[in-house]
Amino acid sequence: MRDLERSVPELEKYRNGIVEHFLKCTQTAFDRIQKTFDLQDKYVYCIKQNLKELEDIKREYVKLHPAFIYLKNQEYSDINSLNNDIEQLKAKQETENKKLTDTERDNQSEYEKLNSIVREYTRLSSSSSSQNTSSDAKDYLQSLGYSGIEFVYETITKLLESHRSKVQRIKDQIAELNLSLNRLESLKNQYELLLPNSHSSSEEINFLRAKRFDNYESFDKTLQEKIKVLNERGKNQQSYHFSDKLDASTANNALIYISECTKVNHDHVRENAIDANENLRRYLCEYGSFIKKEINTEFNYTRTIHDQEDPFLYSQDLEMRLQELLSFRSFVIVSYTNSIPEYPKDCK
Repeated sequence: MRDLERSVPELEKYRNGIVEHFLKCTQTAFDRIQKTFDLQDKYVYCIKQNLKELEDIKREYVKLHPAFIYLKNQEYSDINSLNNDIEQLKAKQETENKKLTDTERDNQSEYEKLNSIVREYTRLSSSSSSQNTSSDAKDYLQSLGYSGIEFVYETITKLLESHRSKVQRIKDQIAELNLSLNRLESLKNQYELLLPNSHSSSEEINFLRAKRFDNYESFDKTLQEKIKVLNERGKNQQSYHFSDKLDASTANNALIYISECTKVNHDHVRENAIDANENLRRYLCEYGSFIKKEINTEFNYTRTIHDQEDPFLYSQDLEMRLQELLSFRSFVIVSYTNSIPEYPKDCK
């Protein structure tokens, strides 16, 4: 769509609207997953979301730098894509240079072979004027597939003409690659000249003010403060209190959704997905340990009750946990996390 936007600029606004709506939808989904499973400390979660928003602002701010605007005007999204094109041209250049060397070598070899035929024919013809010697020279040519020496000269002429044509084509290709490479390296040099510019452009300043920051320094200070708080609070692992039964279907759907979001080509969404994936899998692992402990406790208890007591009266909780464990088998994604313990052999 970006290519089409060069011809129809109005499409950019439409595309941005779609992206914004998509981001809101995914954020709502991640918030719901966080709330449903209580994956991490609410304050830490909020700080992480704020930090991701600030990082998005920084990415957008960087794109307003004169160096990046220059690249965009040259139809490059970033310096990496320009570097990739330069490397590809260098690789093609190397291939063509090798092709030229190989062509020169092969031609020289073929030319020497034909010249050796001419020399041998000349030697056989000039060694004596007798009819037998002349016959030897003709027999020599015929053994090589030539009916006369004029055909050898004709082959040499064709070889030289073909060689000149091949070499010229390769040299033209190399010259074209050189022009393209020089152009791209000139773009890169201009980009690097613009990079050291430490003064914020009017576009950059207006962008920051629209985000309620007076300048880049105040923005960066806020960003660093959030990072510091997250580093301090993030050291404490989330503790889980499992008072309710895990909804395996919801967990399964959440993992599928998160997995798909990790493939999205948007930093904010992908970072959210990676974070949620790690936290949900940790949650499932903790829940699996909890289930295993509960089953062992209930099972051991039913084995130690007195004979006069009804064992079925005390085995209801155990049966519920075992049924829950069996229900997990129908959800491939949850089982794939290796978080849920195997069905106890003693209970089969």
